[in-house]
Amino acid sequence: MEKKNPAENHDLLAILRNVIFIIAVYFYFLGWTYAYYLFNHFGISLNSVEIPFYYFFVYSYSVITDILTIITVVAAIIVFYLVTSFAPIYLKKWALALILIVLFPIFFSVAKERADKEALYKRMGFAKTITFVFKKDAIKFYPKEFINANNRSKLKILTQTNDRYYVIYQPPGEGRAIPYGFTYDIARTDVLLARIEMECISKKED
Repeated sequence: MEKKNPAENHDLLAILRNVIFIIAVYFYFLGWTYAYYLFNHFGISLNSVEIPFYYFFVYSYSVITDILTIITVVAAIIVFYLVTSFAPIYLKKWALALILIVLFPIFFSVAKERADKEALYKRMGFAKTITFVFKKDAIKFYPKEFINANNRSKLKILTQTNDRYYVIYQPPGEGRAIPYGFTYDIARTDVLLARIEMECISKKED
């Protein structure tokens, strides 16, 4: 039986490690960009929502499954193959580096567009409804329009942290127009009870 060269195994592991590292960098970049522009749309700083490091990889899913991202990746692979089919190894490395650099602004644009679309969906009502029961001394510090929206179950939750709720109130518009909306930062210490409405689903028959 022919034994594999240890040097070849080492090279394969090195290539695999580099590929995984590059993919991880892109996934993190896409997830961070998506999250930044999503929360920025509502006037929320990304630092204030306490997103764990690994969550940016979760956010990247919305971007990498976008049809434009898939087409871009396939096109980049085809271009790289066509350009480097008969090129020496050093030109292949430069071509790969150039393609990876060019992909950054393309993916940035896709991530921002996906974030803007998701923000629009949330403002159109595609987010869970939340209502609060406040402590007696705390409710007086909140504006009247917020209290009315809370009483009418018109608040939508964006996210929550260990000490804050971030919610939006989007007044209805005329036709297809979406008027100005409002983002509210609610301290958990002001809240006695928070109720989040779940979607209505039908029971599965046995």
